[in-house]
Amino acid sequence: MEPRAPRRVALLGSVWLALLGPVWLALLGPVRAASLDKTFTFSVAAGQQECFSQPMKRDAILEVEFQVIDGGELDINFVAVSPGGLTVARDERKQDNTHSIKAVEDGDYTVCFDNTFSRVSSKTVWMEVMVDDLDVQGDWRSFLSSQQMVDVQVDDLQDSLLRVRANLARSGSLQHALRASEARDRRLLEAKAARVAAWSAAQCAALVAVAAASALTLRALFAGGGGGSGGHYAGQQRCVNTTP
Repeated sequence: MEPRAPRRVALLGSVWLALLGPVWLALLGPVRAASLDKTFTFSVAAGQQECFSQPMKRDAILEVEFQVIDGGELDINFVAVSPGGLTVARDERKQDNTHSIKAVEDGDYTVCFDNTFSRVSSKTVWMEVMVDDLDVQGDWRSFLSSQQMVDVQVDDLQDSLLRVRANLARSGSLQHALRASEARDRRLLEAKAARVAAWSAAQCAALVAVAAASALTLRALFAGGGGGSGGHYAGQQRCVNTTP
């Protein structure tokens, strides 16, 4: 029975390698040659524009999501330009939007946020940039070439893991977008609350002023009427005293 032990250990090792090999490779990310997921918050001054460049390979996918979270009417112009100068995406005076751009050539793709139409208000913009390079570095199945004896549905496992990874990335992107929306809504509420407080203070001051003016007017009226009656009665008293 002892000679079978090494074969059994080898078989168990093969099974675990076949099961866990794709897991580690999928989680560590060797399937894609490169990926990028970053968020930025920046200000665009009135009458100015801000541009960002991202190097891309052919057939890679660039996803850009932006929101204007503060300033003016919460709108801005957006344009994305290819290395050859071709406009691949454009927005005019948008509050938020999402663009997915597939690279048709190698080079630097440029995205610009234009606030030249505004002469007074600067804009605060939140942006998320995701780049997926679809070039494959190598088939991970070669890692399991010696384990073909094991009947495991590796393809299904890999697809499931990649879907989970994509869903996690999308969930993180959605959370970033929700945080940006929350910041924008909070600033709008604070601005409206300050405006309501200012109007309430002005109305209270006007009400106090009107009440004071009314009280002074009534006091003056009653004071003038009392003086006239006193003089009348005094005149009558003097007439009575001079009668023989």
